Amino acid sequence: MRIQSIELENFRQFQNEKIEFATGKRKNVTLIMGDNGAGKTSLAQAFFWCLYGSVSFQDKVLLNRNRLNYLTPGKSATVTVRLLLEHNQRQYTIIRTQDYLMGNKDVSVRNSEINIKVTDSQGNTSWVGSNKTNPLSRSQAIESEINDILPRELSRYFFFDGEKIESLSKEISSGKKSNSFVEAVNSLTGLRAIQKAIEHLNPNLSKSVIGQFNAEYISGGSEKIKDLTEEITNAKAKLANNIDRCEEIKTEKQNNADFISKYSNEIKQYEDAAKLQVSKELCEKEIRNYTEYKYNHLQSLFSDFSKNFNRYASLKMVRDALVTINNSNVKGKDIPNMHANTINYLLERGICICGTPLEKGSEHYKCMQALLEYLPPHSLGVAVGNFVQRAKERNQGEFNLLDSLKTSYEQIGEEESRIENKKEELAAISQKLSGDDVRERVRELNGMINVCKLNNQRLEREYFRLAQQQGELGQTIKNAENERSNLALKDKNNIKIEISRNYAQAIYAYLSSQYRNKEQSVKEKLQKYINENFKKFFNGDISLHIDPKYSIKVVVTGKVDTLETSTGQGIAVIFAFLAAVIRIAKENDENADTYPIVMDAPLSTLDKERIKSVCVTLPSIADQVIVFIKDTDGEVAEQNLDNRIGKKLYFNKIDQYTTEIR
Repeated sequence: MRIQSIELENFRQFQNEKIEFATGKRKNVTLIMGDNGAGKTSLAQAFFWCLYGSVSFQDKVLLNRNRLNYLTPGKSATVTVRLLLEHNQRQYTIIRTQDYLMGNKDVSVRNSEINIKVTDSQGNTSWVGSNKTNPLSRSQAIESEINDILPRELSRYFFFDGEKIESLSKEISSGKKSNSFVEAVNSLTGLRAIQKAIEHLNPNLSKSVIGQFNAEYISGGSEKIKDLTEEITNAKAKLANNIDRCEEIKTEKQNNADFISKYSNEIKQYEDAAKLQVSKELCEKEIRNYTEYKYNHLQSLFSDFSKNFNRYASLKMVRDALVTINNSNVKGKDIPNMHANTINYLLERGICICGTPLEKGSEHYKCMQALLEYLPPHSLGVAVGNFVQRAKERNQGEFNLLDSLKTSYEQIGEEESRIENKKEELAAISQKLSGDDVRERVRELNGMINVCKLNNQRLEREYFRLAQQQGELGQTIKNAENERSNLALKDKNNIKIEISRNYAQAIYAYLSSQYRNKEQSVKEKLQKYINENFKKFFNGDISLHIDPKYSIKVVVTGKVDTLETSTGQGIAVIFAFLAAVIRIAKENDENADTYPIVMDAPLSTLDKERIKSVCVTLPSIADQVIVFIKDTDGEVAEQNLDNRIGKKLYFNKIDQYTTEIR
């Protein structure tokens, strides 16, 4: 995507202005300079308003004030922004307008309207949404087209001012999962397509492909299949609610942890409590570790019991059965290529194929009847053989459930003992922190910390209970699906559904695996490239680490901690991230369009050395850079961008409400 020009009519300070931007491969920077209040932020907002119809001004009136002041009752004026850009070898003219009508007392504002003209590589022109055969409504078609050009969730990473930079850097480094940050990574690196496919197939969603297959079992199927489908649907709904609640618990626990960290840091400010606080945190950390170990052993115990109890409980019975079968004379009595229907026919006819009469009650008749036990469909020999084979497979290898459970139980006991010892130590420290020797504020803070911890203990118990339920629900779903599958394959009306559903399940599992592998690869590349770029801004033993939640942590001499977001570091993180993601996107598809970077005053909080790093880095990683800067930063920017500047413009402030660009 390259922005070629923007035209503004009656938009804020700009009454009638057109700006053409640099689009060269080498000279790809447009530098626009002006003092504060000249209209830099308004111009930056014009891009966003044209594409998405919203602005971040506190004063939402877009109409030029001079134009507004001269409106008389019954007269109207229109705000217009035209954006001309190129994307995927097509030319777009995006026009957004908004009408202002003066009444007797007040001005009424109509909703903005947007039109998009598209010109393809052969010169054919069309207006988006004008095709009557298009199944989408006009507004949906336009929204879809804008989303194809630049999804709104990504725009905040390419159109931003100083405030947005600070907001983004805090969001990325907050320690919480940033959905918009993950969305930006997924969209720009090609992971979003796989993610959409997974969502489309997701067996836990009723409207997904697999969910719809599940619903189809009801029509035309047996009552048992219908009941099983209802059981599966209900179990999956409970499981989905369970998983959602677990995510809520994680967020609540994180919020409590944030409060604990905040209050703990405040306590550290008091000299009397500092040493005790350090000891307390060490105790708490050890308790958390021992508790985690305890839960791991507990989960191992539950897992062993759940997976192996049936095998353990049936082991003696199966072995006794095998001994009995081995001593019997059942094996080898099956008659090959003979069916029970043949014997029944001969008995009814009363004559054997050899001509011997088969009278009821005779020895010959009884002998023929005895053969039925060894012929399909009720072949005793085959059934016994199958049982023996399954029994041997089930009981291969040495296994002792009691020993395994005993080991886990002993480990749980050891961890509980450690936890109790540390809790006693922690109680003694907490008592000192709440005693008369510590000021009232420390006692108050310590009380709030204890409340947060009690909440987290309650949440941990709830989470553990929900985790157990997830296992039970998962097993219920698995058992019901297996039973339904077996029944479906016997019902001609459901065979096709079952086969199609199994294919969809296999595709879902494959895509999920591919997504995890590719995401890990992208995350590793992202971390590598971010650090390469970050080093250009900050020298020394500082690097960045991306955790599983895509939170960025700072690493200093091997110690991982949350990133201290000074303004300089915040800008460095954002630029390092942009450079890394664009690089990965280009590696995925070297012919793919990337996005321009449009920034308002990104240099004002940086020192000269870092301004130089920004000026060198951005034009090399982005196809187009549009920068609005203060006149005071202009000389430094021009020095470092000189061989990259394709256009240089100035804001000329005429009066309070009017600015020209020259």
